[in-house]
Amino acid sequence: MVLVIFLLLAVVNAKDLPIPIPQKLEFSYEGSRNCDDFDGKINLENIVLEQIGENVMALSGDFVLKTEMPENVIVKVTISRCPSRAERGICESIPPQIIDNVCDRLPEKDKEWSGFVEKLEHFVPTCPVQPGNYHFDEYVVDMSTLASAPLMEAYWILNSEAFVGKERVMCIFSEIEFKSTNKRKMKLG
Repeated sequence: MVLVIFLLLAVVNAKDLPIPIPQKLEFSYEGSRNCDDFDGKINLENIVLEQIGENVMALSGDFVLKTEMPENVIVKVTISRCPSRAERGICESIPPQIIDNVCDRLPEKDKEWSGFVEKLEHFVPTCPVQPGNYHFDEYVVDMSTLASAPLMEAYWILNSEAFVGKERVMCIFSEIEFKSTNKRKMKLG
């Protein structure tokens, strides 16, 4: 779920941040895992992320709810931007993003997440959301529309947690790298 949240946060924040992305980004999805010693009640599993066009990605996988999702779910996403994978010790932390009342927001139309919710097979976006394995196939994310999103060349580390009251029901750690495929020309002398 963290990768989806990261991409959705990028869309949400695109209009507010003046950082252009290169013409084409190459990315490497290093993977997601539950936080150490944590078995979440909400998980994103079997994730496949592929580039299907210039600045266009398709996301497939399973959104797994082991328990019903009540109305008061809050998601906290902490993002760090590192110069590279080898330089993970000198990362810049971005202020955490908080998304409250996630369950209540799921049925909203014309929102950044609407397309993703519509892709979830057999998913009924009403609270409380019932437990189940909700498959999604080729949810398309067009990165070219994120002209001012914070997706620039960097190694991104994401920690996503969901809470129901004080109980942590999801904790996923993910890493993804974006690199420009543009050749840089430099004239010396």
